[in-house]
Amino acid sequence: MVFGQIVIGPPGSGKTTYCNGMSQFLSLIGRKVAVVNLDPANDALPYECAVNIEELIKLEVVMSECSLGPNGGLLHCMEYLEKNIDWLEAKLKPLSKDHYFLFDFPGQVELFFNHDSTKNVLTKLTKSLNLRPNATSGMGVADQSKTTYHELQRKKTHRYVVFKIDELKNQVVVEKTGNPAESYDDFLASLPDNDCRYAVYDFDFVTAENCQKSKIFFVAWSPDTSRVRAKMVYATSKERFRRELQGIHYEIQATDPTEVDLDVLRERAD
Repeated sequence: MVFGQIVIGPPGSGKTTYCNGMSQFLSLIGRKVAVVNLDPANDALPYECAVNIEELIKLEVVMSECSLGPNGGLLHCMEYLEKNIDWLEAKLKPLSKDHYFLFDFPGQVELFFNHDSTKNVLTKLTKSLNLRPNATSGMGVADQSKTTYHELQRKKTHRYVVFKIDELKNQVVVEKTGNPAESYDDFLASLPDNDCRYAVYDFDFVTAENCQKSKIFFVAWSPDTSRVRAKMVYATSKERFRRELQGIHYEIQATDPTEVDLDVLRERAD
């Protein structure tokens, strides 16, 4: 029996980032992993690709030769893949003996709701390889998280907000807020020593020209002592969450307190 994940979600939701992080995590724990890129529009792959649909068909060629737009071209590519499923099966079978599969799919909704080729490809693979896949769509963002961030950004209601991933709800949720009077030390104290978090901090400062300014920092907190699984989940969900927070000025990725020291913020803001 072969196991794997079918990674789906809207365009830009972080599917490829998730595949990259998950493949690194599986490799770390000693699991053989094969990432299969089935998105012909994905031409900037951060992971080592075991099978790439571009070896079979290229989206830009389809769009040029068939006079199709991006969505029509993707539909054509999936139809072509279905007709040439033997090619994909031949690529996967040598890996199926001892590898865990990650299937990185396109995000266009038409491929899953108004078109049968993607479903047919998966059905055929399930039968021919005895594949038992799980569907993965990435971490969601709770409405409260967005609202609380907007309160910090627009109303200055909070000095900082700390977010955590609730794996039971499969969402990024608010863990703690700090009122405008709280200090930077209070913010640092809210970051756990042995677990990952996301946070935003509204940093007030005075420029060399004596102008009062404010910049919002996004902090990806991933201490060295946190669990490998937590690091993986937070790393693969960051881009999806980060895109929900419009108006961030700077991002800091920190593994210990020295990397998010107040002097670091001052240097970046200047």
